[in-house]
Amino acid sequence: MTTQAVDTGGTKIAVGMVNEDGRVLSRGEFPSDADRYASGLDLIASMLRQTARNAGTEISGIGIGSTEPLNLFSGGWRS
Repeated sequence: MTTQAVDTGGTKIAVGMVNEDGRVLSRGEFPSDADRYASGLDLIASMLRQTARNAGTEISGIGIGSTEPLNLFSGGWRS
């Protein structure tokens, strides 16, 4: 089983594919841009697909690390 992780921060967005032993199979990062939220979501989705391809596996779960609480229902930040 493999899991992908997403880390969104003030300076970068990072994604990685890890196996059940915690070994990183594939990873990528890109500078973040708070003024381009929608394109950031597209970028994250693309990065997730690419790391899965690079690892030769499919996405089975995603963990998200965030600097602020997320509203999972609206897709935005909780205030």
